[in-house]
Amino acid sequence: MARKQPDGLWRLQALDPESPEGLPESATSAFTAAAGQIGTDDVFYGGALVVDAAALSELTGFNPSVGDTIPPSSVKRGAEAAGADRVKALANRQPHLRAHYAALGVFLRVCAAQRLAIIPGAHAVRKR
Repeated sequence: MARKQPDGLWRLQALDPESPEGLPESATSAFTAAAGQIGTDDVFYGGALVVDAAALSELTGFNPSVGDTIPPSSVKRGAEAAGADRVKALANRQPHLRAHYAALGVFLRVCAAQRLAIIPGAHAVRKR
């Protein structure tokens, strides 16, 4: 996953590789509990997270392409790399991405604990 990452936002969708029907109830509950802990109830809506592309790359080293599947083993390594100290250091260096780093670290920890894969997709913002 060493491709150049586009600027903008990624939508990271958690996926249970053993169940194409959707996320298990334990994962849904874990996302709900994690969102409550960081104080943003809808941040992981549907097992997904919208995050800045630069934050994803800097925190995890992931540079995916749209539609790549990041397997559970890589998600686990990404979660280990996105520890609290690293999140804090990056957030201090780039305060405008603080919320992205924090939410991404929590998202990865939930995915790793639940053995979930992630499918990244470009997130388009609609102009009003």
